[in-house]
Amino acid sequence: MEIKLERLLLKREEVASILGFSMSYLQRVRENTRLHFPEPVYFFEKSSIKTTPFWKLKDIQEWVDKYQGLENG
Repeated sequence: MEIKLERLLLKREEVASILGFSMSYLQRVRENTRLHFPEPVYFFEKSSIKTTPFWKLKDIQEWVDKYQGLENG
């Protein structure tokens, strides 16, 4: 069975944990347009009009690779 990384979705808390960020720092990174943080995918919750952001694991991994390359190069 092949698992496709582009289909794995992460919640905001999971993204922060993977990156070692606090929730508030993750929000600041998202708002900083110079960092080109991946855009989330939104899903509507059935019980409300609220949307929940999710990120593709593949997008987060690519962003980390690119960002680390900029820091080290």
